[in-house]
Amino acid sequence: MLVVPALSSADPRVVQGWQAFANWDGVWYQKIATFGYEYIPDGHSHSVAFFPLFPLLSRSLMLLGLPFPIAGIMVSNLAFIGALLTVYAWTREQFNQTVAYWSVIVLAWCPLSLYGSLAYTEGLFLLLSTLSLRAFEKGHYVWAAGWGALTTATRITGVTLIPTFVWLAWRQRRSWLAYFAAFASGIGLMLYSSYCALKFGDSLIFLHVQAGFGHRSSISFDWFHWGQNLIYGAVGPVDWSNGRLKHPLHSVQLLCIGVAGFWVYRDRLKLHPMLFQGLSFLLLLWLWLLWGDGWIKTLAVFGGGSLLWHYRQQMKPILLTYGTFALLVVLFSGSIVSNDRYAYAIMPLSVAAGLLLADHPKIRTPLFLWAVVVLISFTIRFTENKWVA
Repeated sequence: MLVVPALSSADPRVVQGWQAFANWDGVWYQKIATFGYEYIPDGHSHSVAFFPLFPLLSRSLMLLGLPFPIAGIMVSNLAFIGALLTVYAWTREQFNQTVAYWSVIVLAWCPLSLYGSLAYTEGLFLLLSTLSLRAFEKGHYVWAAGWGALTTATRITGVTLIPTFVWLAWRQRRSWLAYFAAFASGIGLMLYSSYCALKFGDSLIFLHVQAGFGHRSSISFDWFHWGQNLIYGAVGPVDWSNGRLKHPLHSVQLLCIGVAGFWVYRDRLKLHPMLFQGLSFLLLLWLWLLWGDGWIKTLAVFGGGSLLWHYRQQMKPILLTYGTFALLVVLFSGSIVSNDRYAYAIMPLSVAAGLLLADHPKIRTPLFLWAVVVLISFTIRFTENKWVA
């Protein structure tokens, strides 16, 4: 089950060829790269909601004769590969090769890694934010500012770099250059905001237009849809007009999963490794089939946050600080839509998951197999122009 407000980002028909990998948000980026930005105050969705760096890079390849779907996919995949290499190198420096390996496995095979291969900004955002964080941690403040400015020109959530750098500069008593890096990181956002003010007369139009996508433009926690998601996970779909459960056995199945999961965990040392892994995989698959995409959303946001807290003592301050600020922005974005996708792009959450897998070898195989099954499902659904995450 996926709770999604009305969105009108894609053609309802199934598309073919490379265009199948540029659905939904990819359609908006294609419009920007092809025709530029547009907006009229009619309360509907418009392209100004999307930040400029990704369509600009895609446009540069389109000038070589490539159609947008191929250009956008190339930008996304090259950036995603760069992000994987950067995360591996930096994590190996901070922890060890095992943690680095599993952190990259999480990034590469998590079901939401689908968006690193599409005409979306996940790969680019992961690369630029990681480069900025790494440069700041090493004291290379000019580079941190440069990569940070590109990050904030990619997605609005890049602004979390600013409080991250300010907080660390103060706590660690860094030089004035650290504060320069913090505020210079916002240049990408400032330039886009200035462009919006000049062209559309509203420097924050990218926020105000969110209502057209079914999102709130205010800072708030989406209690309604998170509650709806958790209710669905607990009891299944509800006929609210009659106060009846549509699938009365949903809760029974959830109880069976919980009891079986407790038994498998309790006797994990007694069970044969293959039996433990097989049962764990089946329970994960059963839970996903029962709860649906709401389980992925809950796992990505709240599971990722729990792991970040659990490994807070092992995390470098820059990873813990950025992860905390970025997750708070996701949680208080005013909408549940795409929260899991935004959480996926918070690099420290993948590092926390890498630490978990490095510490617990037995759970690696069932989690990996389950993730691959869900990733395949997501890929098929996306190419059929169905909403995912």
